[in-house]
This record gives sequence, structure tokens and C-alpha cells, in this order.
Amino acid sequence: SSDLDFTGSYNTAIGDGSFYTNGDFSGNRNIALGQNAMHSNGPISGSDNIAIGNSALYGGSSGITGSNNIAIGRGGYNIGEGNGNITITNYSGADTPGVLDNAIIIGHNAPLGPNPKDGTIAIGSSYSNAPVILGWSGQKVGIGTPDPRANLDVNGSIRLSMHYSSCTSDNVGTIEFRGDGNFYGCTFSGWKQLNNN
Repeated sequence: SSDLDFTGSYNTAIGDGSFYTNGDFSGNRNIALGQNAMHSNGPISGSDNIAIGNSALYGGSSGITGSNNIAIGRGGYNIGEGNGNITITNYSGADTPGVLDNAIIIGHNAPLGPNPKDGTIAIGSSYSNAPVILGWSGQKVGIGTPDPRANLDVNGSIRLSMHYSSCTSDNVGTIEFRGDGNFYGCTFSGWKQLNNN
């Protein structure tokens, strides 16, 4: 529209609908390659963003206001509201519930869960069953869950292979499964059998 203000400099766009905006465009040094890459329903004021792919770094009504984001593949929706995010996705990409900074999101329909925090690393496919989530809620790790509640939160089975190690003060708290069919825990006074067979 002729009513919009395009004051940004050194921007490069290749693809139908790339850099389309319903707001002002004041960002600098952005690169958009692909149909609807860096397409925004709001202003584009962020700088130094790279979007490669169909609808990569697609902005909602809040626009693309963040800088130094990289989106490769179809998606990365709303990631451009934050800063320093990297998303490599396919299909619908990563739809962030809020502004997110310094996140890394990799995978088909990349998982983020209900309350992602800055610095989240999400690797996997399918929003409802993320294989690996790192960095949420005080640096917690989730496997098979998008919302880890403990330092290590596993939704599913855990397998301990038969491995023998010495019990020292450096590995107190270690659990082993041994060939005799029993579980052992390393304590300050040595290995103790954990199960009652």
C-alpha cells in the first residue's frame, strides 16, 4: 500500500510475497528467499534476519520485530518477534506462544510445548510428542514430553544396559543393572542392591 513506510536498507527478497507486510518496513540487511518468506501481517522492523523457504520466518499481527533470526524450511512462524532464534523446520514449523529469544528448533512440525523459555532447544517431530526438549524451566531436559517437570523427565521407558564401573565419590548416585538381574546404586559406602529379589 502507498500508505506504508518503507525506510529499511540493504534488504534482499526473491519470491512471490516475500517481504510482504501490512505494516511499515524499517528493518535492515534482511534476506528472504522463497514464496512468502518473511511475509508479515504486521510491521517488519527487525534486522539481520535470514529466511529461506516457503513462509519461512512468517510473522503474525505483531510483525517481525526481532533481529538475528534464521529460519530454514517452511515455517518458523512468529519466531521473528524474538532475537537470535534458529529454526530448521518442515510443514507448519514452530508456532511460538510468545516472544522467544535464542531458541533452536529443529524438526517436522517442531515441538515447543505450552511454555517455552528463552534458550530452549527443541529437536523432534510432532507438537504433542517431542522426542527431546532442552533448556526449559531452569534447564530441565524432557524426552518424550514437551513440558519437563524435573531435571530429567522421561515419558516412556528407561533402559539401563549392563555396565560395570567402580563406585567412587565422583559417581555416587549412579544406578547400574547387572548380569545377576539386579539393580545397584552407588553410595558413599559402595554398591548397594536396590531391588529385593
